[in-house]
Amino acid sequence: MSNEPNSHDSEAAFPEAFLHILLEQGLIDEVQLKYAQRVQTKLELAKPILIVLCDLGYITNNQLVQAFRSHPIKVKLGCFLVEFGYINATDLHQALAAQQQMPGHKRLGEILIERNLISESKMLEALADLVGISVIDLSVARVDMTLMSKQILKSANKHCFVPIEKQQNGVLVAFGDPLDSEAIEIAHRVLGTEIIPAAGRHSQILRFLLNYERNTSQDKKSLAEQSIVTIVNQIFDDAILQEASDIHIEPLELKLRIRFRIDGLMAHYQDFSLEFAQGIISRIKVIAGADIAEKRRHQDGRVLYEQAATNRVFDMRASFFTTINGEKIVLRLLNRKTELLDIQEVGMAPLMLERFVQDSLDVPTGVVIITGPTGSGKTTTLYSAVDYLNAPEVSIVTAEDPVEYVIDGVAQCSINPKINLT
Repeated sequence: MSNEPNSHDSEAAFPEAFLHILLEQGLIDEVQLKYAQRVQTKLELAKPILIVLCDLGYITNNQLVQAFRSHPIKVKLGCFLVEFGYINATDLHQALAAQQQMPGHKRLGEILIERNLISESKMLEALADLVGISVIDLSVARVDMTLMSKQILKSANKHCFVPIEKQQNGVLVAFGDPLDSEAIEIAHRVLGTEIIPAAGRHSQILRFLLNYERNTSQDKKSLAEQSIVTIVNQIFDDAILQEASDIHIEPLELKLRIRFRIDGLMAHYQDFSLEFAQGIISRIKVIAGADIAEKRRHQDGRVLYEQAATNRVFDMRASFFTTINGEKIVLRLLNRKTELLDIQEVGMAPLMLERFVQDSLDVPTGVVIITGPTGSGKTTTLYSAVDYLNAPEVSIVTAEDPVEYVIDGVAQCSINPKINLT
């Protein structure tokens, strides 16, 4: 993701200039604007004026985006993200401060994503709106494979782009960072034609390039030559790269099937011969701390996997089930975020959030039950609630299975039935 573009423009000038456009286009009127400005000054939690206008129902977010695209104004990325409600001003200032302390000044978008202040998909949406380009979903897009080659692959890996299709005015190319002028210039040079930039998810682009490289490599090792450790590590690496929330390893009658759960949906990853099944299952049981001799009862375990390429440690919760074809394994990849979401940022509607805080969190006693399907945000909501209650004058003790976030000032305990710690 790119650094702040258009650095010579004043951040303060953007909202006023854009509001003038909204007034000229008749999307809002002076009375509505003045009322929204009065409301803005009385808010306990500061909000950008554009968001206040949306909250009041005077204009929709889609109308704002269309107005900006039809009348683009030079504005810094950070200012755009704040004014359109993608992040708040405090998050931006923290990210900019961190950027100044980093050697080489890492790009602002990367810092915001790494700190979980904005999701990759939201950043992509914002960049597309800022530049006025389309967004390419590589999970469903049809890629013209004749545009790929080994030479292009090398440049594409380095600068994170994928050529999608030939169009009348050039080649449509999905970039992980559509503001990276160097990447666009490299794509222009290696493809030898005009480039029509589009935005694509960084993870999807890397996944596509990795699969292309595997499928076209002439010296690809046969599966039989790979060690079980290498196979298991590759499964973990690919699950992390594809941002899977779960890994399902299932013995069937004639094969061992591996599937990933991505964005809530099961996706086929790879099938292995049954001759590898026992080795893969045993390897995972060993690193999960499960009993490899026990094959009749359900077991749980935990895997701490250190990824060789990044030296990052990923926490996985393992469950082992006995089926008619053998043991099935489900691994849940725990999202150990470094930054907790503020309770105001969990995504609840304003009235629901107000009731949740006033009727549940601010009362002295009671029980709160948070339920929902896999990946719906139960853990995030619960930890945000605990963080909201965390204060020097409050004592908080948690019983967790396992501890997924570490909150400073809270006594957190991981329960362990094996040693009667429940």
